Amino acid sequence: MHRFLRELLKFFSTLILWFLSIALVVSLIRLIMQGKTTSLGWAVTAGLVGGLFVFPKIKLLPLYVFGHELTHWAVAVLFRRKTSNIRLRLRSGSVDVDRPNIWIILAPYFIPFYMVLILGFYGLLLFCFRELPLWAETTMAICIGVTYAYHLVLTFIAISNGQQDLKINGVVFSLSLILALNLIFVYLGLMLATRQFQPGTHILYQQLKLQALSVIDAAKWIASLISTPKQAHE
Repeated sequence: MHRFLRELLKFFSTLILWFLSIALVVSLIRLIMQGKTTSLGWAVTAGLVGGLFVFPKIKLLPLYVFGHELTHWAVAVLFRRKTSNIRLRLRSGSVDVDRPNIWIILAPYFIPFYMVLILGFYGLLLFCFRELPLWAETTMAICIGVTYAYHLVLTFIAISNGQQDLKINGVVFSLSLILALNLIFVYLGLMLATRQFQPGTHILYQQLKLQALSVIDAAKWIASLISTPKQAHE
């Protein structure tokens, strides 16, 4: 019974994640169509597009393995889990974690490790210096785009090659969670790059509301189809 309830919860969670992912994709398109991209936004885009072309050919696997396992370890520490035996090889690695939860297991697939490092360094620079020269801001923006492209490409390659991490909580559910969280990162990044926080939030809210109303209407239609034969029989 406990397993049935867990699988049922996972099923409905997957539906919610796809619901959110669709809303994020549509909202991304709508926000991009507004065309209010700053110079830093273009720099991030240039770094992202360039990285998407380069990293499928130049994978730098040892660098990815290091970031992947360190992300497992860092999130485990945040959840106060005991860790030990971090093993790093050229093409694979592992870290022993006591009682790992889904966030620890899937963290490397939705947390862009090197982009987080760049953002942290960027934040430190802004803290130390009130204003940065344009070339420094542009360089940081390009690095943000490049590192996120690296995360996307290497995550796709890792998933394509098959990962035990995804099988622990079910492949469909794990992929749905990874997709939704990566889209959230992209959407937040786009709002930051274009400095459209209020419009971006409004667009996402309106899209979620529209989809919710569509789901309710569909549910009412299905309910009416089910109830009609009973009423005719009576």
